[in-house]
Amino acid sequence: MRKYRTRSLFHYTRRMENLVNILKSGKLYPNYCSEDLSTAEYPDTILGIPQVCFCDIPVSMADSFMENYGKYAIGFKKQWGKKNKCNPIQYVQNDNIINSALYFSKLVDKHRDELTSEEINSNIINGIIDNKAKYYMLGFIKKYKGEWKGREYNNYNENEWRYIVEEGKNNILWKWSEKEYKTWRGQSCKPAATEALKEMGLSFSFEDINHIIIMEEKRIPKFIKKLRKAREKNELKIQDENFELLLSKITSFERIKNDY
Repeated sequence: MRKYRTRSLFHYTRRMENLVNILKSGKLYPNYCSEDLSTAEYPDTILGIPQVCFCDIPVSMADSFMENYGKYAIGFKKQWGKKNKCNPIQYVQNDNIINSALYFSKLVDKHRDELTSEEINSNIINGIIDNKAKYYMLGFIKKYKGEWKGREYNNYNENEWRYIVEEGKNNILWKWSEKEYKTWRGQSCKPAATEALKEMGLSFSFEDINHIIIMEEKRIPKFIKKLRKAREKNELKIQDENFELLLSKITSFERIKNDY
């Protein structure tokens, strides 16, 4: 039987250097990604959510995903993702589900403005309308279909998992409108993660890694050379035996496509 989910969570990136930097830092840094939750009732609702994205698409079936997100990937044990509060997102086709989440979000804001500090600190109030509920409702939903580069795109095929940063953690704020997101995003390259976001990064050990995947077979020697150089400069802190084990986890999309 063909599998439609992997046992690993894959994080994709566009450049080899990005993959090297992830391994050197031992962390995945969250950054803002736009999410279009617009409906007829709540038009132009585009949020900027600080997150790290993963998928569990079998690599042999990930051609279109690679075209969109990059041809370098690192695969982590799914248990590591669960331990770090990563979660598969909910794809919704019915706008009423999004409307309900947005309605609740606005209701939370309204009540918060009306509450006294004593009420906000009350366990009962925190349990019912705490902002955490708002963030988790909005942070883990996505439209079943969206748009990519001007064309209709089926988001459901992405098998997306997310790690999100709650607003207020480490003084990090979400972007609550398209204008606010675009002001942050600017016209050129996407801004790098701030120090506050980096502090909320997902740490991993080399034992948490199942796979490291390079675009083409011929690029693997260059990648290994970069890792050896980083290790010589003490930028990649790993013991000899673990380094050899790490190298054994390297493969290429080209090899996978040809063999599976």
